[in-house]
Amino acid sequence: MVNKRMSLLVAYFVFMSVLGSVVTILPESSRATIRYVGGSNPGNYTTIQDAINDSAPGDIVYVYNGTYNEHVVVDLPMSLIGEDRDTTIIDGSGSGDVVNVTANWVNISWFTVKNSGPDGGDSGIELYQVQNCHISNNTAISDTWGIFLDSSANNTVLDNSASYNRGGITLFSSSDNSIFGNTLYPGNTDGIFLYDSENNTISNNTSTDNGFGFYLWFARDNTMVGNDVHLNTGTGILMFGSNGNLAYHNNLVNNAQQAYDDGANLWDNGYPSGGNYWDNYTGLDLLSGPNQDQPGSDVIGDTPFVIDSDSQDRYPHMFPFGMGAPKPPTMLLATLGGAGFQNVTLAWSPSGDDGTGNKSVVGYQIYRNVSYDIEGLGYTFHTFLVNGTSEFVDVLAGEGNPDNYFYRVCALDVKNKSTCAEDQAAKFTRSLSAGQNLVSIPLAPSNESIGAVLQTVSFDRVWFFDSVNQQWRSFDKSKPYFGDLNSVNRTIGFWINVTGSSNLTIAGMVPSRTSVHLDTGWNLVGFPSFNASFTATNLKSSTGSSRIEGFDSLSSPYYLRLLGDLETFEAGYGYWIWVDSETTWVVKSS
Repeated sequence: MVNKRMSLLVAYFVFMSVLGSVVTILPESSRATIRYVGGSNPGNYTTIQDAINDSAPGDIVYVYNGTYNEHVVVDLPMSLIGEDRDTTIIDGSGSGDVVNVTANWVNISWFTVKNSGPDGGDSGIELYQVQNCHISNNTAISDTWGIFLDSSANNTVLDNSASYNRGGITLFSSSDNSIFGNTLYPGNTDGIFLYDSENNTISNNTSTDNGFGFYLWFARDNTMVGNDVHLNTGTGILMFGSNGNLAYHNNLVNNAQQAYDDGANLWDNGYPSGGNYWDNYTGLDLLSGPNQDQPGSDVIGDTPFVIDSDSQDRYPHMFPFGMGAPKPPTMLLATLGGAGFQNVTLAWSPSGDDGTGNKSVVGYQIYRNVSYDIEGLGYTFHTFLVNGTSEFVDVLAGEGNPDNYFYRVCALDVKNKSTCAEDQAAKFTRSLSAGQNLVSIPLAPSNESIGAVLQTVSFDRVWFFDSVNQQWRSFDKSKPYFGDLNSVNRTIGFWINVTGSSNLTIAGMVPSRTSVHLDTGWNLVGFPSFNASFTATNLKSSTGSSRIEGFDSLSSPYYLRLLGDLETFEAGYGYWIWVDSETTWVVKSS
């Protein structure tokens, strides 16, 4: 395969030797003129090249969205900026270079460059004999060479993407460039290709689903660090006829051939920095130290990863690099289920690191507590579920269990790091005596219908005062159509006539904050919070309320009493609030 590739490349470079196009970055003048291309202004240019031709050093050409079928030459220091990289397109129509830069200090950003010519030297963006250029946030599609640096130095190629090119990013006789944070995916023959180039830094790039991930041909003294090289059908990192290159802290995963080296290159950065992550490494990590002969794990394999008879990674890492804490799961809902609604079921969307990439999430930790804390402090570990799981049934935690429960779901990765879902779920229970009760629901259930919210309560009638329309609304089981109150939510308080002692037990999400609208006059509201120190004084100061009344089971016939300023609100209870003018009460969860 290597000999065949060499013959093809020799042919390629015959064409390249006669090339002459480049891209560069420039320092912007404080008096730079901005020239606009496209858009609706009648004074704007219709072609990019005309705007460049009228520019002076340091000027900016800003290109509105659209497709521009032209070949652009940038021959003076300036900035060429597109409105949006996906919809600001320069199309070479299958011939020549799309953008050719021959001046230093050129900045090119936010374009799609596509359809260069098929010849060996045709490129999407080419930098020829230039320095200090900045090529960022561009997309190169279906070009011979996506982004091509020829005999150029001290340039930065940053956060670009390239797909379906012969070479995604190519360096030819170029030195001291920084190739950082680019995505080479999919369908490039070579993700990143270096020929006769030295002292370049290739870092934090992703080369996936290409022929070769990184191809170094007679390139020397280059550093490749922090790159992800995945699923390439040829070799992940190939070094041919080159010496003095250094590759470490790269992730090599599921490449047809992980690496090839016929020169004198280094595949690790010494101890304890170490080498690369190889997903087919089968060694153990029981020892530590420069000679891996000391007791104790150090996240470095005890034996080298062998590339060939004279090339090896002496300190292969056991886990992929760039793994911070895993992406969190997303809590979706909590419901009651089982016989008599005795169980609590939690459901969540799995972490984005579950089953993708390096499959870093190994499972989910469920934490539970009987009181609420917004950060989950003091919660007790309850159970562990393997990755791929998105549901948990907490048996006998629902109706019939007098405790409230608050749940956190956290993703755990292979490095024992965890990230918890931002939201918490909960089950709440309040005991109700027969007769009239003034209640509310402090959670956000997935189903707010009367039947679902009050499924654990024996009752015959529910009624609520609609302060907007100044009228009572009710749900009455004795009426054929039950009435005009079909659902309840956490912002309202409501009266319920309980026909037999029972529990109001619900499951749902804990709201981080709730806005409760208060109309002028009396409002019947809920308290959607578990803040046990929130007082009547707190409410009055935030809403201007002058009177607050709460439930009193002994105060027949109205079952109400005036709240003192230092009395606290309780989750699950309803309250009458008087305000002199319309306002909004923002209730925080704690």
